Amino acid sequence: MRFPLVTVAALLFAVLLAPSARGLTIDNFEEGDFLVTDPGSPAAATSAEQSGLLTSNVLGGVRLVRATAGGGTAANVATAALTTTGLDDSVLLSHVGVNTDSTFVFIYDGVAGGTANNSAGTLNLDLSAALSIDITATAPVGGAHARVILWTSTTSQGTAFDPLVNGVTSFPLSTFGLLNLADIRQIQVTISDVSAANAVAVTHIEAVGGVVVPEPSTGLLVGLGLFGLAVGRRRSEV
Repeated sequence: MRFPLVTVAALLFAVLLAPSARGLTIDNFEEGDFLVTDPGSPAAATSAEQSGLLTSNVLGGVRLVRATAGGGTAANVATAALTTTGLDDSVLLSHVGVNTDSTFVFIYDGVAGGTANNSAGTLNLDLSAALSIDITATAPVGGAHARVILWTSTTSQGTAFDPLVNGVTSFPLSTFGLLNLADIRQIQVTISDVSAANAVAVTHIEAVGGVVVPEPSTGLLVGLGLFGLAVGRRRSEV
């Protein structure tokens, strides 16, 4: 079956203007090597912040990492380590200690040197069209757990801790019913219960879904160009 070029042009024009879903990278761990270690004593988290990162790799360009080792002794150590290689990199979360575990927190607020865990973040992110926040990780079954907390300019809400699966753990944004998802200022991802027997490697954190509409001028120019070809051909056939 042969279609007139005008029909083909119209179809391509419609495809170009149709919305498409995509994921928004929160952190792909492809930039910013770090090593954060925390002993179980004294009982306080160890934090490290990186700023000036590419926003295509880290949402807001700022990454704050916290590690907290449980157990109450200096022999227990929590370690978060990222060494970028140019391949598909992961941050390795590990724990040293018997019958104890560690907790790790990743905070994205777009503020260098800012105070974490508040509504002063500058992401100004609209997640109202997104479906979920997903964590892609290599993790032993029955080991670590994860949760997500979102801040708006007025309030915050978090999920329960869910088992971190070997693959993709999804946190549906439909569960954040108290928040204005069009006003997200800060995102926090917490991974807990990392023990000596179940180290975790996190590869990606992303918001899945959303609508992307290409520039109308692009579709218009392509459509008009194809239409012009069709008219030229039709005239040549007369």
